[in-house]
Amino acid sequence: MSARTLADEQWLPASFDDVVKCVLDSEGDRFDKYFELSEADRELIAHIVSSPVADGDLGPTLRRSLLSLIRFGLFHHVPPTTKWSSVPLRSSYLDEIRVIARCGWDDPADRNELRRVARRYPRITLREPPELWKPVVLWGHSEDGPFVILEGNHRLVAYAANEDMADFCIQSFIGLSPDICNWHPLNPRHLGYPRHPLILRQDVNLYLSSAFELHSHMGF
Repeated sequence: MSARTLADEQWLPASFDDVVKCVLDSEGDRFDKYFELSEADRELIAHIVSSPVADGDLGPTLRRSLLSLIRFGLFHHVPPTTKWSSVPLRSSYLDEIRVIARCGWDDPADRNELRRVARRYPRITLREPPELWKPVVLWGHSEDGPFVILEGNHRLVAYAANEDMADFCIQSFIGLSPDICNWHPLNPRHLGYPRHPLILRQDVNLYLSSAFELHSHMGF
């Protein structure tokens, strides 16, 4: 029997490092937006992001450190108890999805339901078709949803605002936890969870220029 909801799909275990790499792949332009980078910085970032995800090597630690420079504020509010999975996401599941709360999309009249948010933003532009998208990142309390978008809000709102587009099936990473997430529209506001600081410099001569590190608060 074909899947009718996200809960019916195959949920394969994923790691937080898979999610980190996904976000860095999708939002790498934030580094140029927030920092004045040298060419060596850009090459190092590209090398760190593109290296394979593997336990026990330096890559995951460096990627988490890069993520902390541009998206610490986002993941500070995601419960550390979150378990991640890789799940196919189909356009037929849009009614299970909510747009991120407390980030300028909110309207109590629709509680951030994706299709209803899209009706508020009918002119939002879809930059590339779904077949070219990086995976989106969702979060919820159970496989039954609803799920809030952590990465991919603009893409999914733009798609939902253009109902004549072809159906899609893309990869997503979905985190589940019983604990509160500040970004979920159905959860109360939450001040976040403690995180151990991540340090970009390592004793292996892998470090970015001082100009990059001076502004490490950006994106927190």
